[in-house]
Amino acid sequence: MSDSEQRQGAAVDLDAEIVNLTGGEIGTVEADMVRIHQGGARRVVASDVGIRAGGAGLVTAETAGMQFSAAVGVRGDVVSLDRSAAAVVLADSVRMDHARSGITVAQRVNMDGGSTVFLLSGNVQGPVHTTFDTRGSLLFGLVAGATAGLLLLAGRLLRRG
Repeated sequence: MSDSEQRQGAAVDLDAEIVNLTGGEIGTVEADMVRIHQGGARRVVASDVGIRAGGAGLVTAETAGMQFSAAVGVRGDVVSLDRSAAAVVLADSVRMDHARSGITVAQRVNMDGGSTVFLLSGNVQGPVHTTFDTRGSLLFGLVAGATAGLLLLAGRLLRRG
């Protein structure tokens, strides 16, 4: 990377076996193992991802662990959020320790002191603070869909008349 790219903060893309990023940012990284400390990545695809005091746009991994970090989306087999936040979490198993998420969809969720707005899960352990649980999420979707349909229909009728 040239000096001008470093000064402008341009993110680069990287494909490697093991990536350790301390500080700075990276565009897309694909590797077997990725560790980010006080840095960020737009997109991470790896078997094993660990982010501490950092951030990411989209994380796709078999195992993803985040501590004091944030991500827009995390998708994986096993996802662990420790004092972290994610807008969307999709996984087979999720552990949230004092973490926050907007939408969590998982087969199993273990939560300790965390919260999520929408939770869709077959098995939930621990105290969970949700705005909408599975039943509430389905009801919200039905009502929101029906409302949107009625508004679109009313808009079409008003334009014709």
